[in-house]
Amino acid sequence: MSCGAAKGETSFCHDAVFYRTDQEFLGIVASFLEDGAVSGEPTMAALPRHHAAMVRSALPSTAGITFIPSALHYALPATTIKADQECFASHVAAGADHIRVVGEVPHPGV
Repeated sequence: MSCGAAKGETSFCHDAVFYRTDQEFLGIVASFLEDGAVSGEPTMAALPRHHAAMVRSALPSTAGITFIPSALHYALPATTIKADQECFASHVAAGADHIRVVGEVPHPGV
């Protein structure tokens, strides 16, 4: 993934990632989250339990990264949208000009 202040982005950027294996997922997501935390951007990850555990163990530090259980976060679309708007608004009010988010929407049966 290529978004963020570290890459010189000045506007909204939304990438989708497709992966076949947990290792492929980890290779993409861990560096994206670490780059955000290191650059001081508010950084969040809404992941299923097993992916959150993998990411946590792969990172040298999880300081600056907020982990949110995806099953709770994505339970109802309206709740997700409201929670995201409130979260992003508070970061922007605190001076953030970039916010990094990794969200793994539950996809049962896929």
